[in-house]
Amino acid sequence: MTYVYDYTVGNDNVKVEYCHSSITDSIKVVDMWVNDKYHRVNWMSPTGKAKLMQRLEQDMTDRMCGSYLDGLQTTGFDTEIDRFIVSLLMIQFFDYDSFKFMIWINFSSLNQ
Repeated sequence: MTYVYDYTVGNDNVKVEYCHSSITDSIKVVDMWVNDKYHRVNWMSPTGKAKLMQRLEQDMTDRMCGSYLDGLQTTGFDTEIDRFIVSLLMIQFFDYDSFKFMIWINFSSLNQ
């Protein structure tokens, strides 16, 4: 399975298709385009290549280890418990008494 990572650097639009190698346990760039023109990683400076690999590592980490809320935002809120968890995550903890009241409301709505 490959992933596509898009970003802009300066005035250039960069699109990179990459995958993770099980053999070398590292990210491999499959294809790369800069401003819709074919590009190669070995044409980049060592600093540019290091920054690209750092971006790809972060993108893969975000895809593989995203939070529960990230998953719900991409797959949808399928159950009542999903909506309940999201409502708890959205609460701003300014007032402890309000927080207890919000939990009571959410639990009582699950019993209906």
